[in-house]
Amino acid sequence: MTIKDIEKQVEATKEARAQLERSLRDSKDQEKEYRAKADEAAVDGDVVSFKKYKALADDAEAMAYVCRKQLDSEQASPVTVAQTQEAWAGYTAEYSKKLAAKLRRFEALKADMLREYAEAVELQRQAFLVRERLAGYVGKLPLAVDGEGSLATMYPMEYIGCKRGTESPLLTIGGAFIKDPDAVYYLASFNLDGPKLYEDARQKTVTDVILNHRAG
Repeated sequence: MTIKDIEKQVEATKEARAQLERSLRDSKDQEKEYRAKADEAAVDGDVVSFKKYKALADDAEAMAYVCRKQLDSEQASPVTVAQTQEAWAGYTAEYSKKLAAKLRRFEALKADMLREYAEAVELQRQAFLVRERLAGYVGKLPLAVDGEGSLATMYPMEYIGCKRGTESPLLTIGGAFIKDPDAVYYLASFNLDGPKLYEDARQKTVTDVILNHRAG
C-alpha cells in the first residue's frame, strides 16, 4: 500500500462520516418537525394526520439512531499501523535516493566554495604584499592599517567582506577571533579543536587578511 492509497482511503472514510453526520442532522430535524406536526394534529383531534406524522417522526428517529450507531462504530482509524509502515517504507526508498544525490551535490559544491574562498584569501593577501611593496618604494609604509595616511587611504582596494562588532549575523569558533560567517565556515572545515586551530597557519592567514586587512 502506498501513501497515495492510504490518503485516498482516509479521504473516503472522512467523506463517508461527513455524509452520515449530515444524515444524522437531517433526521433529527425531520423528527422534530414531524413530532411538532403530530402534536398539532392531536390538538386538532385529527387521528389520521397524527398517526401519519408520528410514523414519519418515528422513522426519522430510527434513521438518526442508525446514523449515530454507524458513526460510533467507525471511530477506529481507516488504516492500520502496518499499512502506514508499508507506505512509509515505499516512500523512504525513493526519498533516500534523492537525499543521497542532493548531499553528494552539496558536498561537491561545498568543496568548490571552500576552494574559491581560500583562493580569494590568497588573492587578497598577495594584493596586500604588492601594496606594501609599492608603498615601501616611496617610503610610505605606515603602521596604521586604517585612517588618514594609512595604506587603505593611500592605496584603496576592494576587500573580502568581513562582518564584525555588532553586525549580524556573526558566528564564533574556538581558536579564532574572527566572527564573519563565511570565514568561520571556512575555518570549521579544518576540523581542528580550539588550541590547534589557534596555532594553524591557515587560520592566522585568514584572520590577518580578512579581519585585519593587512598582509601577514
